[in-house]
Amino acid sequence: MKKLSYYLDKAKGVTNSDYMTAKRIGVTRAAISKARKEETLGENSCIELAKLLDINPIEIIAASNSVKHPENKNFWGKWVATVLIATSVMIPTGKPVADHRASLNPIFVIMRRFGII
Repeated sequence: MKKLSYYLDKAKGVTNSDYMTAKRIGVTRAAISKARKEETLGENSCIELAKLLDINPIEIIAASNSVKHPENKNFWGKWVATVLIATSVMIPTGKPVADHRASLNPIFVIMRRFGII
């Protein structure tokens, strides 16, 4: 699983600075610096960062939460894999998803089915 700093570096590549990344995701420059050091970020900020990078927010949320709760790192790794597989199956149906969070609800059904949660 990638670390939060990986995603912050990608965002910096898009915005050209941590200051602009902070502005785009609605946090301070100090919050970005703290996130780089501690490898954690709030859930809403993770979602905004994912929107900036045009990726599934669960990747960033998992990276942040696996640091907050290292005992659950294996769980987060499985969850990310499940979500990415499930969304790659759901996306080709052509049904638009208005909100990334809305696309996560069916994932819980799949995760229960396969014993991940």
